[in-house]
Amino acid sequence: MESVMTLFISNDDVQAAIDSKKLRLEPIIGAIEGAYSDLGADKAAYAPRRGVSVPVDDGHRHEDFEDEKFVFGVMEGAVQSTGYFAIRLKLDMTYRFDDPVTGAKTHEKYCIEPGRYCGLILLVDARTAEPLAFMNDGVVQHLRVAATNVLAAKHMAREDARVLGIYGSGGMARSHAQMMGYVRELGEIRVFSPTRAHREAFAAEMEDELRVPVRAVDSADLLPRDCDMLAACTDSRVPVVMPDAIRPGLFLTCVTANEVAREARDRIDAVVLHQTIESSTLRTYATGEGRIDPSGFIDPIVDPPNPVYSTGPKVRGTLAELVNGRIKGRLDRQESVFFYNNIGSGLQFAAIAGEVYRVLHDAPGLREIPTDWLTQSIRD
Repeated sequence: MESVMTLFISNDDVQAAIDSKKLRLEPIIGAIEGAYSDLGADKAAYAPRRGVSVPVDDGHRHEDFEDEKFVFGVMEGAVQSTGYFAIRLKLDMTYRFDDPVTGAKTHEKYCIEPGRYCGLILLVDARTAEPLAFMNDGVVQHLRVAATNVLAAKHMAREDARVLGIYGSGGMARSHAQMMGYVRELGEIRVFSPTRAHREAFAAEMEDELRVPVRAVDSADLLPRDCDMLAACTDSRVPVVMPDAIRPGLFLTCVTANEVAREARDRIDAVVLHQTIESSTLRTYATGEGRIDPSGFIDPIVDPPNPVYSTGPKVRGTLAELVNGRIKGRLDRQESVFFYNNIGSGLQFAAIAGEVYRVLHDAPGLREIPTDWLTQSIRD
């Protein structure tokens, strides 16, 4: 075998390419749209998201970490038109955290020690099975979620939507602010997160970068006022979007399944799902007695799942159907519509990691691994 190298592309490599405009955000959105177009035409595929969760035994549990457990997650997908397959895996220790200062209730995670994380993507050439690259998933993770929600906004938000409200001020919120302007002409962005310094820093940074007015508001109740679009971009384990946020003409989206209160969902006129709940996730977990049981095909965050968000009169269909014109995301200006980004998909990683590789594969300075280290002469 001739000398072939598999790349390692780090978060720093991807972020530097974004900052230098070598990796542009508009083609990232286009890559996601192409993937869902392929999916609707039966030219893309993904496996249900899967995971294994194992509680930490008493002898190794941190005293201050509530409900601590090891969680492994894996997602795979392939896009025929680009010829990329990706598998993304995560290794997390997770626990519940109640912030004594802000009152926020979140799911926290770490790998080895707090502040470190392990998420990896293996990108493969689906036409030859060649391992092309390993990537950190941090920046790609934010890109794939934001690009998916922005794609939904392209098809569901009113054409004259101008004001975007964002719950959260972290990396996921930043990606949504940076991308939404590619599908709607933004006149203002508003942001709320529980820590005042965080939301004010986010507003200052985004206003300087985007040249759009960005205002930090002092409460979650104030955020939705006069907003045409709302994006919940938090790690909260309790709802942040409440019923009063739902108004005529609104476009709403989220990044986790539990950010929108059940009562708020009930006020929504129409829903488009990222995926049907029955096809989106299958998890295996260890119970306290050590038995291994399947958790079943359910939304893992909302338990029990609200049946209106798997079937029902409000659900028009999925994102792939929306992109391919089989359903309409909005029937009139007065409809309040919700893109329920209920669970992720390996298809997103195939699309985004593929675009990252296409742009960066010949960039100088990337680390390399001999591909023959990863292949063998013994047939499986």
